[in-house]
Amino acid sequence: MNRSGDILNYLSKQQGPAEIIIAPNAPPVTRVLAGVELALNVVLDSADAMDTLMALRARSAQPETAALPQAGSFSFGVPDVGRFRVAYVTQRGSKAVRIVRVPFTVPDIDSISRDPRLLRRLSDAMLSRRRGVVAICGTSAIANSKLAYALLRCVNDKLRAVICVLERSLTYLMAHGNSIVVQTELGIEVPALDDGVRNAFLLEPDVIFVGDLWPADEVPSLARAIEGGTLTVLSSVALSGEELLRRFAGETGKESARDPNALRLIARVFTENDGMLRVELEGHIPE
Repeated sequence: MNRSGDILNYLSKQQGPAEIIIAPNAPPVTRVLAGVELALNVVLDSADAMDTLMALRARSAQPETAALPQAGSFSFGVPDVGRFRVAYVTQRGSKAVRIVRVPFTVPDIDSISRDPRLLRRLSDAMLSRRRGVVAICGTSAIANSKLAYALLRCVNDKLRAVICVLERSLTYLMAHGNSIVVQTELGIEVPALDDGVRNAFLLEPDVIFVGDLWPADEVPSLARAIEGGTLTVLSSVALSGEELLRRFAGETGKESARDPNALRLIARVFTENDGMLRVELEGHIPE
């Protein structure tokens, strides 16, 4: 049985980013801080999972006549709700599916932390200095992205600038404000991370955010971005803040550290039990 309507209805009612994971012969679950919990009180068999996947695929731009690969991803939008990203793999002949809702509303920096003054100090430094690097690290990719996008929202609201965002899966959809915002999804619009960064610099961005960096990533373009004075925001759950700076800022990052007007910061993100963020900053914020 096709359960796509139930799944989209469930995700549409959630606040912020949300997801459902379908595995054959199990109920659909959603990810929470403690792991996963029941999303729909129904067990889907292999045929149900396939029917649901095909119904979701019919909403995308992919032709229905094309053969379904063993693994892949696609996305589609729902007016006034958000964008949905679907990824699937094959396990023993059946499909396991992950559906993620990408909301339109980017969180406000005052609403995500019990200490918004600290985050305001960081955002004000980003607004006034406009160069350097901010490395966001933590155990939750969603929490990291929440902080990054809240900071980008401040820039978007207050600066006339060009902001480029590159993520493997977009966490939020950001509308243009005073800034122009260009968001690129790795694996959809570009095949490789460094290709995306190099393409972004065709627009000569003032700010670039690269999310979900992995240990195997090689992105020499980022060092050139920092050297060129672009305000660069990096995020990872697999790498520490120190490793982000060392791997991707390179020697130009050391030069930034000696520049009294450039940011070189590590933001460590922790999620409290109620979903609020606790952020610890380490590094140089120009006064």
